Amino acid sequence: MNKIAELFNRISRPSLRQGIIFGLIVGGCEILLWLLANIFVQDTVQSVLSTLSLAGFLIAGYMAGQRAAQETGKLGTGIAAGLWSGLISGAIAEAIPFISILIYLPTIVAASQQLVKNSPKDFPGMKPSDVTNSYILTTAAINILQGIFLYVLIALIGGVIGGFLGRRYIRTLSYDVEPLNNVEPLNNGELLNDGEAVNPTTEPVE
Repeated sequence: MNKIAELFNRISRPSLRQGIIFGLIVGGCEILLWLLANIFVQDTVQSVLSTLSLAGFLIAGYMAGQRAAQETGKLGTGIAAGLWSGLISGAIAEAIPFISILIYLPTIVAASQQLVKNSPKDFPGMKPSDVTNSYILTTAAINILQGIFLYVLIALIGGVIGGFLGRRYIRTLSYDVEPLNNVEPLNNGELLNDGEAVNPTTEPVE
């Protein structure tokens, strides 16, 4: 764990560091939700899992944006962190289905060709022979890009909210800090606070 923390600490940009951290966390959760969606196919369960999936990107953007803005006090840092978190978690979420398509590509092509053959009215102007490996991969790539764009947009909204609240938190702390008044230096370099010596190192002069 210490080595992982040191690895992230080497990233100097707070937006990128927080975006990667929460992007990986939510990306892992998205993999779990995808596995559950393939196990439980009921419509109600699918709806709940889909809602949780979208909420995950919003939470990733919010947490990354808030943490990053707390480090710099800037809203732009929080927005950038939300962008990074959405891009990373979205790429992870879409990578697993794409890998699945690559593994089962021949089966998917055959099933799609049979579907076009059995339901020609649903695919006007399309023949079963038109469904090839490249057609399936191109369609999947388009869907993946659209999905990542949606996830980045959701995380970006979370980043705006988190960045605003994180910057506001920093400002609140700065208002609570009162400057040291009535502090005067002594000849020997010590400080007096309201006439009392702070950590005196010498005996008082009688």
